[in-house]
Amino acid sequence: MPIKGLTNAIKESFVGFAWQRCKVHFMRNILARIPGKDKAAFGARLKQIWLQPDIDTARHYAENLLDEYENRYPEAMQSLEDGLEYSL
Repeated sequence: MPIKGLTNAIKESFVGFAWQRCKVHFMRNILARIPGKDKAAFGARLKQIWLQPDIDTARHYAENLLDEYENRYPEAMQSLEDGLEYSL
């Protein structure tokens, strides 16, 4: 997975710095796995993760979203789950 390779390179080259994934590009990657007719509505819900007032609330919101959509959009939810912490 390219992100893991990139994060390892960052850890080696920039000791003490953390990787933070761009939320815009992350959202685009997730939305690429959502049917076109559902993108706008789901995208609005997805965006709310990063609009929460603190990290704990953001995680809780994301967990609820994962639970709600895991059966409907499994690939998108796997992508969200895999990259969430890097984006927060």
